[in-house]
Amino acid sequence: MRKLDAIILVTVFAVSAVAFLIVNHYGGGGNAGRYAEIYVENKPAGTIDLREDRLVEVENADGYNLLEVKDGSIRMLEADCLSQTCVNTGAKSEGGSMIVCLPNRVVVKIVGAPEGVDIVAN
Repeated sequence: MRKLDAIILVTVFAVSAVAFLIVNHYGGGGNAGRYAEIYVENKPAGTIDLREDRLVEVENADGYNLLEVKDGSIRMLEADCLSQTCVNTGAKSEGGSMIVCLPNRVVVKIVGAPEGVDIVAN
């Protein structure tokens, strides 16, 4: 291995390490979702910070859903729909993941950064 080869190898390694740290810190890698966007009847209803444990009620003319935010993930704890598919989906925390309750027209999408909207929880 020549000296120039070693310099190139160290430089590539250093750039890769810095990029990895930046992606992990800012949650942009798709595996570090920090917020959940809530859509009700295909309209934005708010954004939830997944770093704060809490319960969020979503209610509309189609039905009732209860979301649980715990340990950096979110899950559909309760729903009054018949199929209960959304409840059985389990907890989600990965960027790009979704929980969907079709009968109640509620969608929860995990994203890496907020878009400035905050949900009002009861």
